[in-house]
Amino acid sequence: MSATFRKIDFDTIRERLQETEVWLNGVGIKTDENRFSAIVEQLNTICDYKAKAKIQELVDHFDNELLWYALLESHAFLDIHKAFGKLKNHQIPRSKLTEIIKGSFLPKDEDTETQNTQSRNTLFELQMAAKINIAGINVIGFDDVDFVLDEQTFNVQCKRIHSLKRIKDNVQKAYEQIQYRLKANEKQKADKKQKAIICISIDKLTEKDGKILRVKTDKDVGPEMVRITSAFIEANRECWHNYIDIRLIAVFVYFQAAAIIEDLNILTRCQQLEIDPIANPEYLQYREFILITDLVKKLQNSEG
Repeated sequence: MSATFRKIDFDTIRERLQETEVWLNGVGIKTDENRFSAIVEQLNTICDYKAKAKIQELVDHFDNELLWYALLESHAFLDIHKAFGKLKNHQIPRSKLTEIIKGSFLPKDEDTETQNTQSRNTLFELQMAAKINIAGINVIGFDDVDFVLDEQTFNVQCKRIHSLKRIKDNVQKAYEQIQYRLKANEKQKADKKQKAIICISIDKLTEKDGKILRVKTDKDVGPEMVRITSAFIEANRECWHNYIDIRLIAVFVYFQAAAIIEDLNILTRCQQLEIDPIANPEYLQYREFILITDLVKKLQNSEG
């Protein structure tokens, strides 16, 4: 998937966040004094500096990590609202919406030992579900993400990687969850031909976490983002290509960053979703390979 960035005005982000807040409150999710309200507070600060044409001053003197997460996670909430804001009452994943507004504002305050990473992990799951839905693909469940494409059902297991030492363990855990999920489906006589995807977030592994990238033009965004995700895949591909299981057909690697694009004089959010196919047409997996290709095209052409 090509790296993308959004030329969206901060005042528009703030306005849409207010609409998202109304939606969350309307479905019984309180947004006072939690991570969502902290994001709104930081966006208000960005808008104040932008109104004074002092974005560079903001970046120079304000905590870049706060800016980074306010900008990126505000988009996650906007995507979730856009994708699921019109769901019927019984379809709304309330438990997950309740979870994503909890937890620490900054990932550096997360501790995998005390299990306080769940809120941001859940946000990643819902964000991926939203991206798939916005691409026009039918999301049918939230464990982590279930969707249907061309009459084929898929389960996606999402993992945020916190440490280079934990990559293999996290991929293994995702695979075990896939095995458990697909076995449960078989017992329930559900879809026995369900396929699986592992989706990995590498924000915390890139040394870009919490830092503002700086590029001269928008054309410089793509090569840098692709370099980061491609290098990760090349270095770690053996962690998922060793599984002999035709149900696991691809791994997604997702990376996002905040960046200043100098010639446009904007502070923006960039993202890259790279797909590493495991399905191989040479091994009688031609249909699965075509499905992955179709999925890539849909995600590339969407606004998610």
